[in-house]
Amino acid sequence: MDWFYCQHGICAIDLDDCVNESRELNEIAQNVIADFPNAYIEKSPSGRGLHIYFKASNFNYDTNIYYINNCKLGIEVYIAGVTKRFLTLTGDVFQNGNLEEMKDTLPPFLEVFMKLPSIVRQNDIEETVPYLSDESVIEKANKSVNGEKFRKLWNGDIPSYESRSEADLALASIIAFWCGRDIEQMDRLFRESGLMRNK
Repeated sequence: MDWFYCQHGICAIDLDDCVNESRELNEIAQNVIADFPNAYIEKSPSGRGLHIYFKASNFNYDTNIYYINNCKLGIEVYIAGVTKRFLTLTGDVFQNGNLEEMKDTLPPFLEVFMKLPSIVRQNDIEETVPYLSDESVIEKANKSVNGEKFRKLWNGDIPSYESRSEADLALASIIAFWCGRDIEQMDRLFRESGLMRNK
């Protein structure tokens, strides 16, 4: 094994505990990898995580807007000029790819997965503003790896589920992922879905 430090524009994304024993990815990893289709990806030393490598030369990373480590989602970024920590290179290839320039790909990823919650004050009460609008949540869920599954659930199509409760949970999980588990937004969106209308 070797050590990787962010330099010369080379960056990395560390996804924790996202691979099961059958090499199946959780939903977060599926959607992140879909944003970096040509990147070089290795398994982490534990075999349960992934390291995504790419280039983003001279990228201006604003730590006042984005997390470096989003513990809730299990995602950490290693950006040249910003991150002083290192990753372990394992050589255990998950996806063969190249260290391509992906400077334009990084901002959309950061907006969805790494954006810090904005705080506003209304009537002296602090509230966390959802980082995606309701329309954006629906749009991104539609275009995600599990887009077909989302569309069926959203429209109330549940024949592949043994019970209504299982279908409700499946849709709620997808919505929770894309709205950052904002309870009010989750409830509002679920009430707009076909599952709610059919009750």
